[in-house]
Amino acid sequence: MELTLREVREAINGKILIHRKEEFNNLCIDTRCIEENNIYLAIKGETFNGNNFVEEAFKKGASIAIVDEILFDIEKASGTVILVENTLNALLELANYYRRKLN
Repeated sequence: MELTLREVREAINGKILIHRKEEFNNLCIDTRCIEENNIYLAIKGETFNGNNFVEEAFKKGASIAIVDEILFDIEKASGTVILVENTLNALLELANYYRRKLN
């Protein structure tokens, strides 16, 4: 991704709760495929809540987590945590921003 943390936060109208890292290289919504310095975006589905997996995402190397619920000890987060109203909407807003930036 060729965005800054500030651009990400502004695109999704997020609030940084903990600022520990700024570098990131990609976005992932599934902790099974997290790689070093990914942004983990915690999506909710009918049978799962991605907010439950934030600690796992950080353990696997995520540098930033975008959440809409705090279901973990935020003080122990090893990366940056951004709170949004709705993570699915945040994903759509970020994709739209990125697409516009590419022209």
